[in-house]
Amino acid sequence: MVGEAPDLSCLQTIHGPALVPPAGLQPFASLIEVNVQGAGPRLGLSEGGGFASTYPGSYGLEFDNPDMNGSFNIPEASIEGAPSRQMYANDTAFLLGTYANCAADAAYCANPNPQPGCAGIGCLGPGEIFRHLSARGTDAVVEHIQIGAWNWIVVWFDGNSQMSYHLIDAKDPTLASSDARGLSADNVTAANQVAALADKLIIANGS
Repeated sequence: MVGEAPDLSCLQTIHGPALVPPAGLQPFASLIEVNVQGAGPRLGLSEGGGFASTYPGSYGLEFDNPDMNGSFNIPEASIEGAPSRQMYANDTAFLLGTYANCAADAAYCANPNPQPGCAGIGCLGPGEIFRHLSARGTDAVVEHIQIGAWNWIVVWFDGNSQMSYHLIDAKDPTLASSDARGLSADNVTAANQVAALADKLIIANGS
């Protein structure tokens, strides 16, 4: 059921704190938890916006809306975490390559065509990144990219717990105006809104 608490017992096996949404937190509360993975899901940004590298001791939560046929689409929200800085380093290196048209420390960068010549499912559409934002009191990078639908992706590293995290929020109605605007530095307000979701996550019991 929508808003029903997922079974998080498998998160007791991960090697660090598993961040999860508390009851009532949107957009998760309006979605259905469809997948919980502990101890090594496939994580990390990759070409095509999928997940490429497996990180031992990691976890992932995926949330979606059922379609009219009762099946599920590409997750509309997800939270992943992995012990050590490696996933964060890999994610930020991938973003650096995707937005190589701008200075590596630029607060804002847009790339209207990150994969010239690529067509079809899995190709990256226009995108933008916002650097030097904050998630849970640490530096975060937020990407706003079109992969079919617009996706918002937050990546950060928690030095205290030595955990890398990323959060994906797609098709969120509260972000519709920024999605409709497309690429714009003015989307920084929405980027901060998505990064602030990380501050509202809680640590799963037993992780």
